[in-house]
Amino acid sequence: MMTRRRRFPLAECSRCLVSSSSSRPWWTMFRVTVPPPPPPLTPVTFPVVVVVVVLQLVVMVTAAGRTLPPQPPRQSPPPPPGAPSSPAGGGHSSPLTTQTGVAAASDYLHISVTSSAHLLLVTVNSEVVAEVKTLSADIGTSKESYTPWELSSGIHLLVLHPQHGRVMMNRVLTTTLFGSSYEVPSILTSVTPGHLVVISIKNDAAKNLTPRSRTMLARFGLHTVISLEERDSLAWVGTLGGPTWGEAKTMGMLEELPWETLWASGVVLDVMVPRTVEDSSCMTEDDPREAARAAFCRLYDGYGDLCSCPDPAPLTYHAPELEDSAILDVPLLLLAGNRPTYLYRSLLTLLRQPGGSLERILVLVDGYHPEVTSLLDLLQVQYQERSSVGVTIGAKISDQYRHGLTLIFNRFPNASKAILLEEDLLASPDFFSYFNQTGWLLEADPSLGCVSGWNDLGSLHVARDPRLLRRVEVFTGLGWMVSAATASQLLHMWPSHDKDHDWDIWMRLPGVLGGRECVVPDVSRTFHIGIMGSHASILLHAAFFAAKPVPVSTHVHLLHVDRVVSPQERPVMVFIEMSSQDDYYAWQFFARCLGMWDLDTRSHHRGLFRFFFYETEVFVVGYPFSDYSYLKPPWASLLAVNTSKDLDALNLINFTNRVRFRRPELERLVPYHDIPVPHF
Repeated sequence: MMTRRRRFPLAECSRCLVSSSSSRPWWTMFRVTVPPPPPPLTPVTFPVVVVVVVLQLVVMVTAAGRTLPPQPPRQSPPPPPGAPSSPAGGGHSSPLTTQTGVAAASDYLHISVTSSAHLLLVTVNSEVVAEVKTLSADIGTSKESYTPWELSSGIHLLVLHPQHGRVMMNRVLTTTLFGSSYEVPSILTSVTPGHLVVISIKNDAAKNLTPRSRTMLARFGLHTVISLEERDSLAWVGTLGGPTWGEAKTMGMLEELPWETLWASGVVLDVMVPRTVEDSSCMTEDDPREAARAAFCRLYDGYGDLCSCPDPAPLTYHAPELEDSAILDVPLLLLAGNRPTYLYRSLLTLLRQPGGSLERILVLVDGYHPEVTSLLDLLQVQYQERSSVGVTIGAKISDQYRHGLTLIFNRFPNASKAILLEEDLLASPDFFSYFNQTGWLLEADPSLGCVSGWNDLGSLHVARDPRLLRRVEVFTGLGWMVSAATASQLLHMWPSHDKDHDWDIWMRLPGVLGGRECVVPDVSRTFHIGIMGSHASILLHAAFFAAKPVPVSTHVHLLHVDRVVSPQERPVMVFIEMSSQDDYYAWQFFARCLGMWDLDTRSHHRGLFRFFFYETEVFVVGYPFSDYSYLKPPWASLLAVNTSKDLDALNLINFTNRVRFRRPELERLVPYHDIPVPHF
């Protein structure tokens, strides 16, 4: 007979009373209430008393030598067992007292936190400030997108104003999803000391909670987070850098049952927190900008040193001038949505480096978001608000990019080029220096369509030298520069917002850039911090974006920038394997990639093929058959193709050569040529 092995849903708490809720069965919810304070006597250390009752657990712990705030009169929750009964008129029978006398209930914030599988509820003085509900029918996943069940599961982090109890920050750390813990440290370190923090769990938070994240939460004051297991319920209220006002956790099952999924009992934590005046002494009201900072920091949190006294971050950055700058007239467009903390971090990386000038940074905000615009006003950054339109999310993002390209060149009509960035991208310290050294390529080489600061192949184990540049034939975004002429051509072709499409995939279609290529660095100049977006999952971020190196220097001298320009005047010599007159596998492989005759070995002289690839002269030596084989140095590599199977992957290339290899200035003279010629 199969038996259930159950671990009793214990409650772990500090300075609190645990009892079953009168309105729910004991196995569904535990209520944790901070008890009324003892009389103001000389501090005495009280022992811990644990009483176990059949099917019910009551734990009473009184803090040694510490007076806790009382609870105000209320109808719900009911008083814990053993508490004084209320008179007929309601409320407590004795006045609310402190060591200095009578204290009004308004001197405290009554915070109630519910943590369970399907309900996350936080109230402040009986007013709901956060509520998430799901049903058993909502449990599930989808291969195409995250479900509401998944997006609501994890650690719910609320930051409250210590005096008013107003919500200043509300984030869900979806640590049930793989890779989401990448964002936990930056969020936790961005909270301002002295603010009230409420942490609770809906469904589960332990599945992918890393040891580092557990350690940081423990430093917040969560004593039970180190032992947190899957589907445990937890509620915690504390002041960051100050006391823990209450903590409770109910533990789940020892092991899974094959016929059902079980969660720990839910927990309700009730605490009374004294109101405190926030320290904003460093933000003087005499200075208008500091007064604006104080007003901003009273409303919002999550900005780290921007709102932290006594030494807050500056509001104005005096970035050094960019040496030998050739991009003084090049503006930067930063596309943003409703992720203001991302936007702040991105702006900091721009404003603190050489060349970071407020005069040429413009933010395009999708939608109307008070926190975003308040931040931009505080930093005195130019911006424009508009709501994108489109039949799908992809079409809306594309519409915003189309408007952004139009806006940046209208706002800066004398600009020959512009840089485009997104709010979830951090710029490397040499971001402007990189574009200063490469921007002239767009004017010198009409076969280039963009210069990008991102390398799709720039992971830690494959990116090595920040001085090197590459040419790629596929459009690369995520921080890129485009010329005004190319932008104008793109805008004339831009797809309509009433059609489903993704702008970056559209940019990679063969006919859009017309065969023009992009320049990318070996080591990326941007870092992607958005772990979840419209088209990027957390798993994708963990796999491809999280391990990208960026330079730490404010200036990296790029090598051989002039060699990126096409054409190159220097001839190129290539050695391919060719053992006899009829051995043409390697030649077929090489010639097919370049769009030339590849059916056999023709037009060679003693094993030497000689031709121009656009403006570059190429010598191909068939080694060891060619009489010119002696020219091969020992270090030169040899292109070898041993079987016809190696050619299978290239069977379709010859059909695309008319798109890949173009000479527009000559194709216009070809009669009956019906393939559109791109306009460079």
